[in-house]
Amino acid sequence: PLREGIEVRPNGGGDITDELGQFRIYGLAPGDYYVSAVFSPSGEAAGRADYLPTYYPGSASPTEARRITVRLGEEADNINVNLVIASFASVSGRVLNSLNAPVKASLQLSTADPSGLTVGPATAAADGTFAFRHVPPGEYRLGLYGAQSSSGVGAFASFPLGVGDEG
Repeated sequence: PLREGIEVRPNGGGDITDELGQFRIYGLAPGDYYVSAVFSPSGEAAGRADYLPTYYPGSASPTEARRITVRLGEEADNINVNLVIASFASVSGRVLNSLNAPVKASLQLSTADPSGLTVGPATAAADGTFAFRHVPPGEYRLGLYGAQSSSGVGAFASFPLGVGDEG
């Protein structure tokens, strides 16, 4: 069973689950928290189908996360995170200027939801090619910056990008 080695992170802090899938985070100040879990077994490469970072109670979308309120002297029990599995994709392409010449540039892939979480940065090679590996299904914005147009002027571009789950 999938239990050991799940990292649980409330707002950036965290713990690793035990062999029963349980976790306990001590010393939290009173307040509101969001819990996410990431399954990443040590020594294993990510596969074509894998577990997404999942937000309590069981959504891959940060906007669907449920807030947990912790009050002074209280414990929040039964915070069970049901991990979400999905097929991953590679997003790759080539950056060209208006003269169809390759351009070396920096790229960033971010979620299109209000959180704008960064999936990863990439740099286009001298031939303009780039790739983002292990991208979960979802809606994204692909930003390109640090490039120069064919006339030598600094260029920036950003556009929506959908990554589907073919099941």
